[in-house]
Amino acid sequence: MAERMTWFSKFSDVVNEMPEDRRWWFAEKVMAYGMSGVEPCFEWPYSMAFAAIREDIDNSNARRENGSKGGRPKKAEAKTESGEPGQGSGRETEENLKNLAKPEKPETENETPYHSIPIHTNPIQSIEAGAKRKRFAPPSAREVDAYMRERGTPIDAERFCDFYASKGWRVGSAPMKDWRAAARGWASRDANGKGASGHATVPVNAAKYA
Repeated sequence: MAERMTWFSKFSDVVNEMPEDRRWWFAEKVMAYGMSGVEPCFEWPYSMAFAAIREDIDNSNARRENGSKGGRPKKAEAKTESGEPGQGSGRETEENLKNLAKPEKPETENETPYHSIPIHTNPIQSIEAGAKRKRFAPPSAREVDAYMRERGTPIDAERFCDFYASKGWRVGSAPMKDWRAAARGWASRDANGKGASGHATVPVNAAKYA
């Protein structure tokens, strides 16, 4: 069993799109695969999310395994005509300097490791930190509807979006940071018969988003 695995920033992006109550569950299975090779059994859409990051995990582990075995073999030392170790030809020396100047390749192309996560470390802290760096983007009514239906607390998503759009996507005097949290609060108020605007709510039309 490996003591650590590399957690890339794209993994956080994938997990951030999941419902909050499924993020740790998904991250645990990803870590189990990365450190122990335990094959996870996901259903859609989590199977698609895992497929998007699986190759990065496999490539990272393969590179780490190669590194633990000593990495690339050392080049044979140049010798003089007498058979003694020497400086080698000027061309060889120049080539060696060029190689030393080359930066190490990242573990996967076009992807810089986010950081390595030691075993037993909760990656949700890193996930949440990555979420805070992301700029807020107003959701569509379809996104809100899909998210709330998956939680089992559907709302009138179009009315939700219209209400906050009219306020410039602000909560009170502060800019909205998390529309999912706002939608959950809206659903809670709907359960009591009032929406964020203070008016009585109306039934959700499921066909509107079909």
